[in-house]
Amino acid sequence: MERIKLSDLEKWLNSPVRKPLIVWGARQGGKTYLVKELFAKRYFKDFLYIDLKKDELSRAFFSTTSDADKYITYIETRFNKKLTPDTLLIFDEVQQCHQVLSFKIFLSGSQGTSCNCNRFSCKTVNKAAGA
Repeated sequence: MERIKLSDLEKWLNSPVRKPLIVWGARQGGKTYLVKELFAKRYFKDFLYIDLKKDELSRAFFSTTSDADKYITYIETRFNKKLTPDTLLIFDEVQQCHQVLSFKIFLSGSQGTSCNCNRFSCKTVNKAAGA
């Protein structure tokens, strides 16, 4: 199963038209391990992992705005990390702060973007699975 899911992520990575990715699945199903440990560490020089369940400051900030430029400024300042095309940005536990999904839409190119970060993963749980 691990190889199949990792293969799906590799296809996304190698796609010429890569849009933001949401990984859905049941609670405790290994989504964080798959995206962070197996995928990000293996295929990216740099990644930033933000857990919206544990990171109260980020959750509080993101819940106040849907402005993507403010998101980018906040992320780069708070984590002292410049978002580049080589940075995989991972939001975990997105159900804790649905406003982050508007940032996903922004990065997908529907509004144009001032951010060079074109690799984005948004990991959450499937509500139908009892989350």
